[in-house]
Amino acid sequence: MYSQSNTKMSTLIKSATVRAIDLQKFNLILLPTHCPIHQQVVKTFNRLNVALPEIFENNYSELTISLVRNSDFIAVLPESIAVNKVAQDTNGLGMKKLEIVFNRSVSVFGRSADIVKEIEKELV
Repeated sequence: MYSQSNTKMSTLIKSATVRAIDLQKFNLILLPTHCPIHQQVVKTFNRLNVALPEIFENNYSELTISLVRNSDFIAVLPESIAVNKVAQDTNGLGMKKLEIVFNRSVSVFGRSADIVKEIEKELV
């Protein structure tokens, strides 16, 4: 996600996706290091054997959105959050897909094992 007034994005807006190497010239805002997205970004740069861009960590999505909207920062967020925020602010925010593939896993938890077992049955 990026601000539509971010002049650094002008060269990338025309492409269908943004390559990891393209992110090197940006300051990134990511969720903390325990986040799978953050981990995947770091792994991708390590795999490419290139230096990581400057990464700022923030655990609050509304603050992240505000920082992106009002600066040259860009953020790598789950697609569902980015789509929602861009739809709410079509004149201030934009988004591009990354070529980096993210595989996410989810966990089921509840107040008792019986509830978790019932949910697991429904998901199979």
